[in-house]
Amino acid sequence: MPVRVGEWEIDAIYSASQKVPFVHTGTVAGVLLERVVDYVKARKDKIHSWFMDMNLLLGYWGASNRTYHHTAPTNSLFGLHEALLLLREEGVENAWRAIGAITMR
Repeated sequence: MPVRVGEWEIDAIYSASQKVPFVHTGTVAGVLLERVVDYVKARKDKIHSWFMDMNLLLGYWGASNRTYHHTAPTNSLFGLHEALLLLREEGVENAWRAIGAITMR
């Protein structure tokens, strides 16, 4: 289904790669609006978990020098890239129709 991030005024959204046809788990795609990034950076209390520690991830993504956060799931990224190429070739609207037809059965 279409996800209209701007139209629906969604501040932050993510999805796991296993939600894309033919892709296994291991990667996450997401969108964070600048106001969410500012909010996360302004936090005073420390995150007590590695799970979704956005300050740690933001430091990794925006670093001017090489920073280590995790070992990248290279095979998963290639798989996701190929699945997205197939989706582009098929057309997003055609994929939505096909998935809708399957789920309506």
